[in-house]
Amino acid sequence: MENTMFEITDNETEISFPPKFYPMLNPMRFKILYGGRCSGKSVSFAKLLLTLGTQKPLRILCIRHVLQSMTGSVKKLLADQIHEMGLDYFYEIQRDLIRGRNDPLNPSKCTEIRFMGCQNADSIRSQEGTDICWLEEAHDITKEDLLIIIPTIRKKGSEIWASFNPRLASDEIYKRMVMNPPPNATVIRMNYLDNPWIEDTELMEDIRQMKEDDYDQYQHVYLGACITTTKGSIYSKQIKKAEVDGRFTRVPPDPRASIIVSLDYGYADHTVAWFAQVIPGGEIHLFDFLMVKQTSALDFIKLVNEKGYVVSRYYLPWDAAAVSFGSGLSVEETFRRQSSAAVQVVPRNDKKDGINAVRSAFPNLWFDSEKCEEGIEFLKMYRYKENIANDGTETISNIPVHDKASDIADSLRTLIMGIRPTKPKEEVKAPDPFGLDIYRNPRRGWMG
Repeated sequence: MENTMFEITDNETEISFPPKFYPMLNPMRFKILYGGRCSGKSVSFAKLLLTLGTQKPLRILCIRHVLQSMTGSVKKLLADQIHEMGLDYFYEIQRDLIRGRNDPLNPSKCTEIRFMGCQNADSIRSQEGTDICWLEEAHDITKEDLLIIIPTIRKKGSEIWASFNPRLASDEIYKRMVMNPPPNATVIRMNYLDNPWIEDTELMEDIRQMKEDDYDQYQHVYLGACITTTKGSIYSKQIKKAEVDGRFTRVPPDPRASIIVSLDYGYADHTVAWFAQVIPGGEIHLFDFLMVKQTSALDFIKLVNEKGYVVSRYYLPWDAAAVSFGSGLSVEETFRRQSSAAVQVVPRNDKKDGINAVRSAFPNLWFDSEKCEEGIEFLKMYRYKENIANDGTETISNIPVHDKASDIADSLRTLIMGIRPTKPKEEVKAPDPFGLDIYRNPRRGWMG
């Protein structure tokens, strides 16, 4: 590991950077820094940002996807670097911002660093005078976030920085800035091997041990590889089999079959929908996917309609009759009033039974690899909780983790529980496990 580094020197401070970071010192519209943990990505950006702020007055905006308080921002990192770099004489650390002393008699001509979350979209839209916008933990930044951020940061010579540890290959920032970077972007992958100071930490033995024990995890955590499998993954075997069978492919809608949409909703959480068709012969085609946040039931119906599909039936989860998006109506009532499709609330079921039902149905599932890419990646992350004993022993529980991945998995479970037969098991014919005799008896509706 080479122990040389680029240095910025002025009358007050000498700042050192890892050599791989050097290209970031040149002006560029987009600066993308990604890779594994302990690589010095965030510290390097923080040092550069603070240094530039001493050279001339800058308006700097630090953004995360969700920011509930200053403790969840990079303010603490910047404050630590201010002390370490000896810049306490220049920067004043206030409650909600950091201000420079470029011109103490004229605050409007001083560097100002503010912190925001994308949930405050209107506040971000008002920041059009920003010189540098830093997207920290950028793997969480969505397509909708970028549609607000990029047009807002439009000042001549302005820059947008992004630093993150890759999570999924389908994450918007990864697809847009790593897989298909624009020509006006500097994109650098940095890992712990590029950090000249890593030897001064206690991590090298931990890294070596993870590399031996779990190489896939090592690649993700320390080399910045995207997640392919997750420890405790609930559908890992089924997903791997689907990959081997080629069931993640292009799956266009079939004109012979009706379109059904299954839903898992949450105004504060994510509202998720799978678009599916039950195909003659027993296959279930998932040909599209939709995930949004902070969207009412009515607006969600509009988003589905904008896709241009003629939906024949919605499957809603069991609590759709009780939960309201704030309209005074339950989700079920809104769908029945505002959609021309049939609406069916799937009865509450034991989550374990639902998971087993999805596992049983998986050999019949076909996913569109492009339109359902994000949903597929989150299904890989749907996992059981880990239990850690006092002696450090780890075991996998039978309780799923409740997070973004569980929203996607719950919507799929609603779909499977909705289309599977409801009559007694002994009456179900073996060749027709999903009630598909509509194709043998066209006088019946496909829902029976």
